[in-house]
Amino acid sequence: MFFFIPYQKDAVMGEVLASNAKELSQQKWILIGHGDWESGIKTSNPLEPGVYMPLCQRDIDVFKPACVFLGHIHKPFDEGYLCYPGSPCGVDISETGKRRFLVFDTKTLRTEIHQVDTNVIYFVETISILPLVDEENYLRSRIKNIIQSWGITEIEKEKVRIRIKIRGYSSDIRQLKQIVQEEFKGFTYCDGEDVDLSDVFLSDNLDLEIIAREAANKIQEIWSSGVLSPTYDDILFHALKTIYGGK
Repeated sequence: MFFFIPYQKDAVMGEVLASNAKELSQQKWILIGHGDWESGIKTSNPLEPGVYMPLCQRDIDVFKPACVFLGHIHKPFDEGYLCYPGSPCGVDISETGKRRFLVFDTKTLRTEIHQVDTNVIYFVETISILPLVDEENYLRSRIKNIIQSWGITEIEKEKVRIRIKIRGYSSDIRQLKQIVQEEFKGFTYCDGEDVDLSDVFLSDNLDLEIIAREAANKIQEIWSSGVLSPTYDDILFHALKTIYGGK
């Protein structure tokens, strides 16, 4: 059975599920709704700020759907039995990555992913930089890993439109721009933009640089990778702002 929960303002999915608990408990069922997975991805929809009909892990544990498909977030996301299909065609740069559609088998409860051949593929990347002994190799390595994570072919490269932001603290801001331009050579910036360096500040205090490096190492040790928010770059950037006094 498919159980659909259309969006309802100021409602939470757990309340709707509770009101139908008796019927749902008598059969295997699939949840399809429009809302936010509180225990997972935190990528916001810029056109619809705030939390929309949240679904939490406790709801899953109590009502036990076999699979969950959610809308609202346009970015594809899969976590076990839960899935955001994502929009099949990115309408603007907020909808990043390759697009797809899904085919769900009601007998096996398996989902097949089919890639959509779109005219444009958007990517938005924010990279936090800190003053290192070898800033250049650090940044070049980060960018190479990012591009590799996109999983694009040479043919698809022509379709890619990027928006790149570098933030943090550097001992040579001018060099940063040159490195970014070299590493992203061959890619097209969205709407004729250039790399955004508006949140990069000059680091000229050796003591603070040492503290920043130690903090970065500690964050790397305790941070859990994955799709959960905040990202490593978010944590690093805010730690650097604290170290450098919010400058």
